[in-house]
Amino acid sequence: MAVAILTGCSEREESPVVNYLPVDISLAFSIPDIFDEPVVTTRMADSVVQISSNHYRGLKDVRIIPFKTTGTIMKNDAPYIFDANNGNESGRVAGKPSELTPNAAFYYYPECSFWPETASMLFYAKGANTVMVDGTAIPATNKAYYGSTLMTPGTDGRVPSKIRFNLEPIISMEDGQEAPVDAKAQALANYLTTIVNTAGWASTDDAKLKALYLNFLHQDDAGNYGVIAGSSANIRAFVEELYTEVGLRESDNDLAEAIRGNIAAKAIVTGGKVTALADDLSGYPANIGLPDGAAALQWNGTESKFVPQIKTTIEAAITSIGHFVYPAELCYYCNSTIKTSQYQLLKSIYQNETTWNGVLGHYTTGTVVNSGTKSAAMVAPVQYGVARMSVRLDMLKTTLKDKNGEEVSFKDSYYPLTAVIVSGQYPVGFDFRPETVQEWPTDETASADFASNMLVVYDSQVKTKKTGTNTYDYYYLSSSEESGNTNTLVLQSYEMKKVRVVLEFENKSNQKFMGHDGIVYPGTKFYLVGEVDPSSPSSTTGMYAENKNRVFTQDYTTTFMMKVESFANAYNVMPNLLASRMEIGVKVANWESVPPTTLELQQ
Repeated sequence: MAVAILTGCSEREESPVVNYLPVDISLAFSIPDIFDEPVVTTRMADSVVQISSNHYRGLKDVRIIPFKTTGTIMKNDAPYIFDANNGNESGRVAGKPSELTPNAAFYYYPECSFWPETASMLFYAKGANTVMVDGTAIPATNKAYYGSTLMTPGTDGRVPSKIRFNLEPIISMEDGQEAPVDAKAQALANYLTTIVNTAGWASTDDAKLKALYLNFLHQDDAGNYGVIAGSSANIRAFVEELYTEVGLRESDNDLAEAIRGNIAAKAIVTGGKVTALADDLSGYPANIGLPDGAAALQWNGTESKFVPQIKTTIEAAITSIGHFVYPAELCYYCNSTIKTSQYQLLKSIYQNETTWNGVLGHYTTGTVVNSGTKSAAMVAPVQYGVARMSVRLDMLKTTLKDKNGEEVSFKDSYYPLTAVIVSGQYPVGFDFRPETVQEWPTDETASADFASNMLVVYDSQVKTKKTGTNTYDYYYLSSSEESGNTNTLVLQSYEMKKVRVVLEFENKSNQKFMGHDGIVYPGTKFYLVGEVDPSSPSSTTGMYAENKNRVFTQDYTTTFMMKVESFANAYNVMPNLLASRMEIGVKVANWESVPPTTLELQQ
């Protein structure tokens, strides 16, 4: 049992002026390792999701809000906060706690004060960003690695009814503003525009070159222009194939060479192949932290140019880039009454305790702070405010085929899992739970405002460390074994609402295949969509009444076994995850949600 002792919250909350003095006390609380389980699992690193006591990261941004409430604090309860004239705000603890004994999970903070009559408190904190990999610290500002959870700022952040937690968008936008078009996205659009506008290509009589022209525009038989994958990797693969194809033309050679010249003008051509794009075209959209599937281009026939598509429209059924967010950050939450003591409990008293009940046994005075109180303890253990999603890839048991029914070549190293994407994320309230039963984007009654607020977690940190080496490798689709677990932290989802989980793979097979919305070229990413329906789970093993009707529950772990049987529904571009109908490319063979195991540390 991880136990921390606070002897101070040096900053004070605001409240009406009172005529008596606050009481300086020490405050103790427990943090059980509730994400612990017997198998080694990863997301980013075991230490990010704090798999076991060995990965305890410590705390940061501790916030304690006192109440007079004599039981569980409810949404409309008023906080019991200090006079603004004191110049401080209680409920925040700065600095790193000091350990009392080597290898013991006991900590001190200085000078915590509460008004007499305090009987309960809300506790919030985050895991300290202190992960080391091979002796090197991961920068605390790396949000893709640690995640990012935002709490409503300002004075409203103390009142339960006004506290909100949300996930941080990867692309920062002002309220009400559209996400900007990145310079590289525009450069890629301009590059394709220059190629397609090669003089004479649109009017050529060469049937093959004409077919290549219409394919380049992604024009269907009805004359409509579809969305094409707009990442740097996709564009390079696309123009590389075009460069090769037009080079095979025996008629209209001048046009073919002109097309090849416009391709080569912003590319590196080696051995007759386009091996790379110019620097101003390379690295998109990874340069702005988004998945390749978020990048899309579309031909505008009126203006005769390619245009970057960054939001969902009727013509472009994609996921808006402004909807992508970092995974949830490791957050702590507690809603607890207290026990008090008239004695200042010393370090030696705690050092011999191995359970939280043993610690609480030293607090015998009462349950409310009074003028004689020297020490207090939060009765309830601190919980995780977030949920954990754990994904495993099932062993392949069938031959993979593409949309055309062609068999896709396969080896265990061909298709690494490079990211996990999760839909259905919305803000939660003070207790890290959704406040009401909301309408849903796929419901007939759903409002556009609610649908537009849905966020999509993009977890790019799915690498797992190889045993016995200092290098990193991916989990792969394999015909010989299941993958290990890759974990993502998320917010609690709504009751009886489906959640879509998207797996991002990379094609390293050196063979192209036909997916749902186009060719998946070697070296490019593709996306398989899975859907989890809590109203009819395929596995209810270990389900508990408090979480069996939702996919994710705060302080619980939900595990999915993902089964890939075909590449026919592989997407090049991230589809609109709000759409009522999607092509499902991965089957959730079974799933279960169980409470994490509590581990007590032996001191």
